[in-house]
Amino acid sequence: MKGLLKDAQLPHSGRIRFVPPKDLSVNSGLPRGTRKGYIDRFGNEWIKGPSRTAGQPFEWDVQLSKPGRAELGRLSRDGSHLNVSLDGEITHK
Repeated sequence: MKGLLKDAQLPHSGRIRFVPPKDLSVNSGLPRGTRKGYIDRFGNEWIKGPSRTAGQPFEWDVQLSKPGRAELGRLSRDGSHLNVSLDGEITHK
């Protein structure tokens, strides 16, 4: 499982981590969303975006699902998305 996360460069440590769906099979790969991002256990879609972190080629623009907004929306300026570095930290609000 960690191999899938590593290959996709999804954060598996830090404050905001990608948590794969419970029923995920390693052979099936990570599920994709409508915007071609990766879907986590909570229905959030992780989409590659331009980086604001020095030394990192991109950051994750995490589009929050309804449960994601309820849990993490307070960490976002607009309550609908988070910008997360490759090491799992919020880069800006």
